[in-house]
Formats: sequence, structure tokens, C-alpha cells
Amino acid sequence: MSKVITPKEHPEEHKQIMGFVQRFKTETEHKVNSQFVSKEALENLISQENFGGLRINYGRDDDGFRQMILEATDNSRNSLNAFSAHHPTCPPECVVQNT
Repeated sequence: MSKVITPKEHPEEHKQIMGFVQRFKTETEHKVNSQFVSKEALENLISQENFGGLRINYGRDDDGFRQMILEATDNSRNSLNAFSAHHPTCPPECVVQNT
């Protein structure tokens, strides 16, 4: 079962997840490090009738870039045929914040 992992509530798991992300970013065969999904896109998916969860699919676009496609599912994990795609990628749209 998925859960929200924060550094305050789950420090060891958060550290592990951040390690996964950093390892992925150092692999040279990947062209996309991250993608941004807006609140509006998520709200549109979760507002689907019988929404129970999200499936995260991966694919490659026509330029060979890895793309994330979010798919709305019911509680039995059956597709609701509602997708969110074309999310901005990093690179090239990378925002760095000092925290």
C-alpha cells in the first residue's frame, strides 16, 4: 500500500527514497530526471466517477524521452480510461529551490 513519506514522520524511508531518486539521476541512459504534475491535473483524475487510485505508467515519446502517464483506476485497479500526460519534464524545465 502506498503512503506519503515525509522526513519528519519517516526519516529512514525518506532517506532511502531520496537515494533512489539520486541514483536514477546519475544514470546516463535516462533523459528525464523528473516531471511536474499540477494540482489541477490530479484533481481532474481523482474526480472521475468510481476513482480508487492512480496507476503510473512509463513510456517513451517520439523523441525518445521517458514520459510518465498517470491513469485513474477504480478500487480494484481497473482502468477508468482517464489519463494525465504531457507533464513538463526536467530537463529542460528544471526549477531549483534552495531549502
